[in-house]
Amino acid sequence: MLLQLRKIGRKYKLQVEDLQKVLKNSEAEVAVVKQKLSSAEEERSKQQQQTAAADPVAMAALQEKLKGKEAELALISEKLGSAEYERNEESKTVKEMKAKVESLDEEVRKQKEVEVKSRTIMKNVKMKLTAQKTEIEKLKAENRELMKKTSTGGSTSSETKTGDDEEKEALQAELAVLRASVEKSQVEKQELTLKISQLEQSSGETEIERAAIME
Repeated sequence: MLLQLRKIGRKYKLQVEDLQKVLKNSEAEVAVVKQKLSSAEEERSKQQQQTAAADPVAMAALQEKLKGKEAELALISEKLGSAEYERNEESKTVKEMKAKVESLDEEVRKQKEVEVKSRTIMKNVKMKLTAQKTEIEKLKAENRELMKKTSTGGSTSSETKTGDDEEKEALQAELAVLRASVEKSQVEKQELTLKISQLEQSSGETEIERAAIME
């Protein structure tokens, strides 16, 4: 998923570079139009000076020609305004694309941090769960040994039976403690299993968020 986000980022960077090239071309075009505008204004000034020294017929012809030049000058000015507007729009688009690329880079960085934290938590939880399982197995083994001791035979004398009863009671008490410990370990195991399930669910939600970003 991170690889796909990087591909999207590279795609936007290439688009930004293309737009920057177009922007440079637009700036060059604006410079050409400005040059034409300047030339047209100089020619208009010369024609006005010539008109002042000409006869009425020539003056009228020059005025008609001047009107044509003025119309051409208006078109050039309009084209210049259009080129400047286009350049401004392209510059705006470049900024937007750069911002989007930066946003994607930041999102990739955050996703990496979340994944590292999730892996660390999962590793710690699994280690603790493994330790709990080992402890449970140990307690079960001790429990079996105690059960064997309580089930073995004793002496026929009343004195020996009394001693066996006392030992049996002590073993049963110890057995009860071990059973309580086993039950506690099993509860902790269930809690750890639930925590792992929640982490896996959280990881699934992160995948959904990534898919939404890509769309």
